[in-house]
Amino acid sequence: MAKPTRVPAEERHARILRDLKINPALRVSHLAKAFGVTTETIRRDLDALSADGRLARTYGGAAAALGRREPAFHERQHRHVEERSRIGARAGSLIKPGAVLMVDSGSTTLHFARYITSHSNDLTVVTNSPAVAATVAVNGTMKVLLCPGEYDSREGGVFGSHATEFLRQFRADRAVIGASGLTVDGPTEAFHAAASVKRVMMACAGRQTLLVDASKYDLDHVEVICPLDELSEVVADRKPPPHLAEALRDSGVTLYLPRD
Repeated sequence: MAKPTRVPAEERHARILRDLKINPALRVSHLAKAFGVTTETIRRDLDALSADGRLARTYGGAAAALGRREPAFHERQHRHVEERSRIGARAGSLIKPGAVLMVDSGSTTLHFARYITSHSNDLTVVTNSPAVAATVAVNGTMKVLLCPGEYDSREGGVFGSHATEFLRQFRADRAVIGASGLTVDGPTEAFHAAASVKRVMMACAGRQTLLVDASKYDLDHVEVICPLDELSEVVADRKPPPHLAEALRDSGVTLYLPRD
């Protein structure tokens, strides 16, 4: 019998998470055999997925994560910093002078805000993030409009009906949003009020740009923000696993990765 072809790490991770939607638990030995890798490799895979909260480690294997919790904004700021900085810079390179932007609250969009503050001029930024507003306002050529509403310290943003009504007054060239996850069904969000703000920003903009690092691939949180085909582009730090890359292509979504 021929040996199984070795499967790349990103694809292994995606398949493990998919299998956990069907099976309550997976064994290290079975996964190693299926993927044609050592048990040590599978243990590293499971440890990495566990560290990101995407599954629960068990004796000899893994189980689906229970009560998945999206880290608070102050926690997210200290995770995947290099990756998110590169995403912010790549997304910032797409922005033309004089553009009107709607910028979502979040750790990756804050990196985007830092980049455009240093590298752009004469932009108008409408945001529900006090951190984004304070960052962009350092550049005296920028016009900054901050949403009213209820501030949520865990999310680092302003939400609720006052925020969405305020956003609907404007038309933007581009909405720049983050998400808790990205699946073949679309970007997903753990916090309902945040999903509502993202949808309004997207509806008010000519282009819809999602910023997401690779740790978010295949994370199907409680709410789907929109179908994939409502996105114009995804800016990420690494290529998605094959099934997700194919879904993006089929939906007409352009994928941007950091330039080497």
